[in-house]
Amino acid sequence: MKLAVVTGTRTEERRGVISEALRQHGPDFLLVGEARGVDTEAALTCQAEGYDHAIVPALWNKYDRAAGPRRNDLLEFLAAAVAAYTASQPLVFAVPGTNSRGTYDCADRAFKAYEKVWL
Repeated sequence: MKLAVVTGTRTEERRGVISEALRQHGPDFLLVGEARGVDTEAALTCQAEGYDHAIVPALWNKYDRAAGPRRNDLLEFLAAAVAAYTASQPLVFAVPGTNSRGTYDCADRAFKAYEKVWL
């Protein structure tokens, strides 16, 4: 199983980048967040193009400012579990914006062992 994790800007429109990445890399399953911007585009693209995916929201009401990093930890944990189970390395589709601290945190800190695809 080829897994991809999507992380990206909440503030800039990047229409089509996720669709193009799916065509180029052909993952079987995607993990995406639930934020506006790239997360929303990824979920909508998966629905429209028939890709299996799971939405992993940040629990802002429970964890406040720690919610984003905690969600990134969960994405990394899920990706590691899939990698161990399938013996394949996940991809990280990273779509940073001008001020994307969370995107860089997710791609650089949590996913050092996986192939990053900067879009």
